Amino acid sequence: MYLIDCPNGVAGQLVKAGFRLNRLSQVFVTHDHSDHVLDAGSLAVLAWGSDLDHPIRFHGPPPLKQIVSRSVAASDFDTAARMREEGRPPLKPLVQVHETRNGGVVYEDARVKVTSAFVDHYTVRPAFAYRFDTSTRSVVISGDTTYSDRLVNPAKGADLLIHEAMYLPGVDQLAAGNDRLKDHLLRSHSHRAGRSDRGARRCEEARVIASRPGISGHNGRNVAARRSREFQGRSNRRPRSERGLTVLSIYSGWSDR
Repeated sequence: MYLIDCPNGVAGQLVKAGFRLNRLSQVFVTHDHSDHVLDAGSLAVLAWGSDLDHPIRFHGPPPLKQIVSRSVAASDFDTAARMREEGRPPLKPLVQVHETRNGGVVYEDARVKVTSAFVDHYTVRPAFAYRFDTSTRSVVISGDTTYSDRLVNPAKGADLLIHEAMYLPGVDQLAAGNDRLKDHLLRSHSHRAGRSDRGARRCEEARVIASRPGISGHNGRNVAARRSREFQGRSNRRPRSERGLTVLSIYSGWSDR
């Protein structure tokens, strides 16, 4: 199983979706904001407690090694007790981190090739989008980004582009009078329909899913309808799955980063 980002509650979301944690093998982190990486350690610990028998490898930008190491270390007391009392193998050799500052091929196996590309998430650098290529189709996940020319070439020819798109009328609610937070939201995220449309058209009409956590007080159907009216390219509500390949992008309820 291949996972994009590991925010608060990710293990529970995976279980609710019917996935066994011990199937997890690769985690691709788009950037190191807490709502994308906070549960790296707890995810590894819970997978280990679910009879994980192979390494989990985290891929992403620095300081990902430090984040994962310290997060796993927070459970040292628990893991030592379980090794002593339950005969479980050591956890730390099963947690690996591939840290990179550069775009390019990140991972490849018999099923999929994963390539990263830089995107623009304001002062958080590097921040990555990921493209997953299989023998039959391709999926691109933008991560958090404002409109970025750097995403155009990696997304060309993709069957599906999952691109974040902030609901602009909800920004003031999120900011709650904090002008610096509002500035961050507008500089860090995609929110102009024209820009999203232009990007999708330059990506050779990839099917597009707009993704962003919900905003309380705004009806989800109304948000989707407005985006549909504003967006001129193809869109879809959910992706088709690739047989034998599970790629998941799971976000928590946080929406202020």
